[in-house]
Amino acid sequence: PRALDTLVGAVGAVFSVAFHPDNHTLVTASDDGTRIWELDPERAAARICAVIDPKMPEVEWARYFPGLNYDPPCP
Repeated sequence: PRALDTLVGAVGAVFSVAFHPDNHTLVTASDDGTRIWELDPERAAARICAVIDPKMPEVEWARYFPGLNYDPPCP
């Protein structure tokens, strides 16, 4: 077997892992607590965009991403 990806964030040993029945969520328990991981990138982006307010205006985009065309991740 080989690792496909790494979940970054836990400090110390992870001693329990469980998939949610929806197959999009992983729960881990470690020395520093319990974490819930959203595994579907589109669902994760939708959750982030749901709480960002206001959406990133073009002037702010230009300040943080100079030289890149305006293409905000949230509609």
